[in-house]
Amino acid sequence: MKRPDDSGVTLVELVLATAITGLLGAVIAAAFFVGVKTTDTANTRIATSRGAQFAAAIFPGDVQSAMTITTSGTPCSGASPNVAQLQWQELNDAGTLPMTTKVAEWTCRTTGGVTELIRRLTVGGIIQSEIVIARDVSTAAVSCDPGCATPTSATMTATAGDLTFVVVGQRRSQ
Repeated sequence: MKRPDDSGVTLVELVLATAITGLLGAVIAAAFFVGVKTTDTANTRIATSRGAQFAAAIFPGDVQSAMTITTSGTPCSGASPNVAQLQWQELNDAGTLPMTTKVAEWTCRTTGGVTELIRRLTVGGIIQSEIVIARDVSTAAVSCDPGCATPTSATMTATAGDLTFVVVGQRRSQ
């Protein structure tokens, strides 16, 4: 029985409180590390799917406009980074002749050890824009049906990270 003037905690209570605090700290730390790992994985998947979405938004429009499509035999390699060139002509900015030549070049480049699929638009031989479509690209290729000399459609197949995506574009009927 305790005397009324005793105050403080016993050694048993102190050891028990320390053990419980340690267990709670371990559980909280484990939950934190699982959350960080899950966030990294989710961010990677989101970035990869964003590449597929960019390609799906841009490539079909390039194919619709293209009069000629030139593809590379060994795309996304150091010796031949070009995937495809799609070329067409449009009226100039004033809407009159002469026609302006536009080229959408889909190519790969390696920056800091990461291979990117990019789309570069040139108008009259001058680069107008360059967009990184996807990062961590291991393969990218374009094929034409029935052939690239007179295509009715073109298909791009690319692998970025662990996602392989296929984008198809149809040429406008002339």
